[in-house]
Amino acid sequence: MKIYRIIFFVVCAAIVCSSDCSVEDLDFYGHGLPHPEKPYDLYPYYESINNSRTPVFAWRCEEEDPAFELTFTYEVYLKRADDTGPQYEYESNEKSLQCPITLDPETEYIFWVKAIAGNELTETSETGRFTTGTGFNNPPHKPVIIVPKHGESYDLGLTFSWICNDPDGDNLTYDVLLKEVDSGEYETLSEGQTTTVYQPTSLEYSTDYYLKIVAHDAENENTSYHSYFDITNECVGVYAELMIHRSQYISKGIPPDPDERIVLDHVYARFDSLYAPDGPLFPKKPPAVTYFVGGDVTLWWDDAASRYYRNNPISGSFLAAGRDYTFTVTEGDGVPALTKMIHYPECRPYLITPDAFSFVPKDGFEVTWSGHDLYDDCPAEIRIRIMDMGPLTWTDIDRMVPNTGSYTFTEGELSVLDPMAYQIQVVLIIENREYIDEPGYDPRSWAWARTHSTLFLYLN
Repeated sequence: MKIYRIIFFVVCAAIVCSSDCSVEDLDFYGHGLPHPEKPYDLYPYYESINNSRTPVFAWRCEEEDPAFELTFTYEVYLKRADDTGPQYEYESNEKSLQCPITLDPETEYIFWVKAIAGNELTETSETGRFTTGTGFNNPPHKPVIIVPKHGESYDLGLTFSWICNDPDGDNLTYDVLLKEVDSGEYETLSEGQTTTVYQPTSLEYSTDYYLKIVAHDAENENTSYHSYFDITNECVGVYAELMIHRSQYISKGIPPDPDERIVLDHVYARFDSLYAPDGPLFPKKPPAVTYFVGGDVTLWWDDAASRYYRNNPISGSFLAAGRDYTFTVTEGDGVPALTKMIHYPECRPYLITPDAFSFVPKDGFEVTWSGHDLYDDCPAEIRIRIMDMGPLTWTDIDRMVPNTGSYTFTEGELSVLDPMAYQIQVVLIIENREYIDEPGYDPRSWAWARTHSTLFLYLN
């Protein structure tokens, strides 16, 4: 009799559960079915104005389906904010919906989205609010940032990428904006670009950022989306800087030869375990570094500068223009082995005027140089800048200018300099730089060649 009672109560419990337990509560494994997330990031944006009268509704929603192949659908509810008109209801199998009707101009509307999983499980979004404009142009869809993913960590070598389209088929342009999490304003990195990728160059290690992409259509309507990411606090590999360098100084007025040109050649290799070139120096010293000039030439280690180097031998300059120089790095001290070629430019600027150590007027003067039209590898643009020889610091006058053989400094440019206070150095620089793309080396590593000419002047 006791056994029959147990069976009776088990059967009753099964009957009660069959009537009170819905599919929303139990699956056949006895686990709760997953609800869809509440739709979020509603578009048009909350309290946005001048929206299209045939807007595209869009939203985000995570569809988690670990146990079942549930079908996710969405319902969009729309009505005037003053509740004077009908309420519209539309269905969509996607996370967006083109409004099927033309809305009233300059009217405030509210809408909300319900996510439905398997026709049973639902979650409803917060209420969105927007105001229409007078036209019919639809703004672009919200850009979706592919890289960086929100909340992820990256190294400095990442490339931003995103996808976006326009419901009217308009051509789109994009602005790329970035800010540090702790700073107040976004910096515009790129404006009006047509591609959906961007390679940043100003990122720093151990820094958190917000990235914003703004999309513009033909009528300049736009939408944006931002992503949080951070740059890790460790660099990938060892930073390296390999350089060959020629400095030409016009020494007119310096005894014993007033027309002499002083030519100084330099070769050096520097290695760093972290943060260089924009932070603390943690030097590394591989066993040896050589460069090839018809034969391997050993560089000397300089403790003070934490680098291998070679300067002018007694016989004079040793760099030959237009030649390829090959560095060989011996593996050691955490520095991987490396063989890297650097092309030394044949183009060599030589400053002609003004005369060295002459007085030039603060209301403007012209600098001329030669060598800009003699060789095929002369760049179209060169860098010209001024150093204040009092504190030995570069001034804000730093220009990339056409390599036409002359440049005129204007009174407006020179107004930031203090006349007669310091000697002024005008430097014409031509540089060839390229990344060292080798295993074990930081992606910011450089191999580069520079040739420049220097002139000392007094600003009157």
